[in-house]
Amino acid sequence: MKRISVVLVILAATLSAMAQENKPAEGAFGIGFVEGFFPNQQNVFFSYMVKNNIEVGGTVGFQFNRNRNSTFDSLYVTGAGFQELHANRENMAVTTTANVFITPLFKYHFAVKNNLDVFLGANLPIGISPGTKTVNSVIVTADNYNSTGTTTTTAPVSVTVGAGVLLGCQYFFYKNLALGATANLGFSATVANGYDVTTITGSNSGSNNPATGTVIAPMTSRQQVKMDSEGAGMLHSFDLSLSWYFGNAEKKQ
Repeated sequence: MKRISVVLVILAATLSAMAQENKPAEGAFGIGFVEGFFPNQQNVFFSYMVKNNIEVGGTVGFQFNRNRNSTFDSLYVTGAGFQELHANRENMAVTTTANVFITPLFKYHFAVKNNLDVFLGANLPIGISPGTKTVNSVIVTADNYNSTGTTTTTAPVSVTVGAGVLLGCQYFFYKNLALGATANLGFSATVANGYDVTTITGSNSGSNNPATGTVIAPMTSRQQVKMDSEGAGMLHSFDLSLSWYFGNAEKKQ
């Protein structure tokens, strides 16, 4: 009976040691892809194992959105010789936004005797947006008749900063390869200080358009904007990640 107990203890210790072979050690570099939810956001992260249980690094992300919306109706316009022309009108709005995210982070990994890795950490998200651009166009077309008026508004650059606490885990299903999930609780603040710049332009063409050749010279106006907002909660409610660690790392007991 004692022999069986000794064998079981040795076997358990051996399996425990083998179970940790998939985890990275001090000196390893990490790279991975993060899919964030609420809001939806994709990042690439880089890290370095300072010690077996301490990891430092950061994520880098980029987001671009372009939304186009058009409504259509019809009307009559006055053409050459004062004739009435049935025309189609398109009211088109195009909104473009872009954001760059840089987030330094720190993780402390708890000692777990298997390939499951549990960590607690902190991050400092920083986001920069070059300003939302909105283009509103009214396009009127008829038989040999075209008229376009466009109003373009560009918002000032905004900066978002924050701080969060990370709680997550990842499972190393293969040597230095892991699938993970992370929750992020913290606060953020967004600041913008500058001008909304609005430019109006227009053009006319077509043999039935009495204003053919007339071009509205760009007219620009500025409106000062000062904005700040703060919030607390789940900065990224839920992240899923795929990580790979590499380098000449030797595990120190």
